[in-house]
Amino acid sequence: MPGKPRRPLRPEPVLARAATLLLGAMAEGVQVFEFGSGGSTLYLAQRAAWLVSVEHDADWAAAVRAGLERYELGAEVRQVEINGMANAISGEGLWDLVFVDCIDSQRKRAIANGARHVKPGGWLVADDYDTKPNVRRAVERLRGAGWDVGLVAGVKVHALRGRPVRTMTAFCWRGDACS
Repeated sequence: MPGKPRRPLRPEPVLARAATLLLGAMAEGVQVFEFGSGGSTLYLAQRAAWLVSVEHDADWAAAVRAGLERYELGAEVRQVEINGMANAISGEGLWDLVFVDCIDSQRKRAIANGARHVKPGGWLVADDYDTKPNVRRAVERLRGAGWDVGLVAGVKVHALRGRPVRTMTAFCWRGDACS
C-alpha cells in the first residue's frame, strides 16, 4: 500500500478472521519475519518473541513505527528498496514463521526466498493465494517440494476499497521432507 495510511494503524491484519486467528496462534512466542508491514506488524508484535518486518514505502514504514510506539510494542521495521524486498531475508538465518503480504511485484520471490529461511517444523504464510497467480504458483512450488499446504478461505475487508472480498491465505508447513 503506497503512501501514508489515512488513519492510525490498528493491530489487525487484513485477512479473513480464521486466518487472523491461526496466524496469531502460530506467532505466539516465536521468531517472525514479515515481508510487507501494516496492521499485521502490530498484531504479530503483540504475540511474537521477536519480529522483523521489511517495507519498501517510507511513509508506510513510518506509520507502522508510529503504531508500534503507540501500542508500546517491540519490533524492527526496516525500510528497503522495492526491488530488494524479496532478498531482505538473505543472511538472516532461520525463522519459525515467515509471513508474506508485500507489494505484488515481490511476492513470488519473497515466498521462494522466505521458504529457504523457515526452520524445519516452521511455517510460511502467504496471503491472497486465490487472487494473485504469482502467489499461487510460488505456493504450489513449495507443495511440490514436500511442504504441506493448507488454505484458509473467508472474507476480508479490502484494504483500499473498504468493501468485503473473498480471500484465501496459504499456510505452508515445512516438515522433515524439506532440505
